[in-house]
Amino acid sequence: MTPIEEVMKVNARKRTEICAKNSEGELVAAEELVFPNLTPDDMIEVMAPAVILTSEFDYNRKMAEELAEKFMNKDRLLEYGCLRGSFKSSYAKVDSIRSNAWFKAVADAAKVYL
Repeated sequence: MTPIEEVMKVNARKRTEICAKNSEGELVAAEELVFPNLTPDDMIEVMAPAVILTSEFDYNRKMAEELAEKFMNKDRLLEYGCLRGSFKSSYAKVDSIRSNAWFKAVADAAKVYL
């Protein structure tokens, strides 16, 4: 992982801790349900199969790759995709040349798996 990706992984872990607690600081959700990379293997074995899609220049891409590997190791990965030439949340920038490719990838996966 690059230094930026390492920082983002630490930030994801901190966001997970925050999101799993209520305003009084009490744990109200299992952290592995908030940040799926923390999900134990035995839980992955009984989860619904996953389609994981990320972007080439997404600073969270390495975490998506790790998650895809965890799901693949437990035969729970339907498909993993990394959209070339796109960045984090590029689908939200509708005038981006790659935003249509993101929506097409999601639509293609939905046609196959839903």
